[in-house]
Amino acid sequence: MYRGSLSVQLGRVGIPRAILFVLSVFFLGAMISVSLSKSDDEVLRQIAPFLGCVLFPIGICGSIAAAPYFAMRSQLRRNPRTLGPADYSFSEAGIKVAASLGQAEVQWAGFVQIRETNEMLLFYVMPRLAYVVPKRCFSSKAEIVELRDLMRKSYSGKLDIHTA
Repeated sequence: MYRGSLSVQLGRVGIPRAILFVLSVFFLGAMISVSLSKSDDEVLRQIAPFLGCVLFPIGICGSIAAAPYFAMRSQLRRNPRTLGPADYSFSEAGIKVAASLGQAEVQWAGFVQIRETNEMLLFYVMPRLAYVVPKRCFSSKAEIVELRDLMRKSYSGKLDIHTA
């Protein structure tokens, strides 16, 4: 669940946005370093470059990676049945999901995006909320190929899936 949540969170970040984010974090780190280097405390002045240019970026990037983990952990504590089995049925009309917490039916037009990673399929119902279907749940690669063909035929939105 963590990997799916992390993929959903980071999946819509393109390379230009990622580069801009990293540059912004390092710029803020440099500002922190300069501010701390003007301190009256000698020790703080000495470690200012480390705190601003190393520790700050590591902390920010670490918190971004850790946020989905803690969100999922909290969800599982509130409701352990979240990880219960779920049956997904795919048709020309859409997707039906039957799980221990309930049932859902979403037509293809109800998805804002469908994205495939090496390990999973992500069916976005909102920009940051997706049904996560691990590929390991399919009985064969042929089923995944068949689902890709169905999605190409039935879904008209943003489709980011593998060609093979």
